Amino acid sequence: STFAGHISGSSTSTGSFGAVSINGSPNIHGDSDGIGLGITNPAKDFHIHGSTPTVRLTAGGYTSGVDLLMDTGGTAYLSNRNNGSLKFSTNNTIRATIGSGGSIGIGTETPSATLDVVGNVEVSSHITGSGNLEIAGNISGSSTSTGSFAKLELTSNITGSDVFTVDGLNGRLFTVTDEMSGSIFSANLISGLPVIEAFSDNRVNIGPFSSPIQIDSSGNISGSSTSTGSFGRVEASNISG
Repeated sequence: STFAGHISGSSTSTGSFGAVSINGSPNIHGDSDGIGLGITNPAKDFHIHGSTPTVRLTAGGYTSGVDLLMDTGGTAYLSNRNNGSLKFSTNNTIRATIGSGGSIGIGTETPSATLDVVGNVEVSSHITGSGNLEIAGNISGSSTSTGSFAKLELTSNITGSDVFTVDGLNGRLFTVTDEMSGSIFSANLISGLPVIEAFSDNRVNIGPFSSPIQIDSSGNISGSSTSTGSFGRVEASNISG
């Protein structure tokens, strides 16, 4: 039927009605509670019910659209089906971005890593990973200290690999190696020569020289790799017995 005037629910009211239902697949129902699509008792202003209820938005030539849906297992999805990013904003400002390749940016709209955060990150538990941890700034144990931390635990699962390294502008300064034979620790000059180096056989070398001072497992101090309990020269002042 075609109506040229108002549809009324009574002989005195104009343009209003108690409820309207349109049968179809899915059916549409509207009443004072809201509009239902696939449901006759909407619980919200707009309520969709079905096996996989989906809302799709398209714009211009991007006809694949953006879908908001839920499956029968209770899992909800927000999907950009186009080759584009997905952005989240509050207070009219974009706060987070998921790039078309899956990278996530927080505080940046152009993430350059799998997770790219611009700003501070606070972790109340552990950070666990199997790759490298690269930090360009300071490691701090509090919001006021700089370059310090309360506790640092490092675990390696590859024998012979460097567990912890510190690189300066001109070379490697510090190395801890997961190795049960040979060098396991060294602190270096910027040239790479060790100032102090510890070995798995309990030896310690001191000095960036071709023949550094050695302290062996028995406590002997040697000025070369062949002498024992001796050294070339000792300079001391204010020694008292």
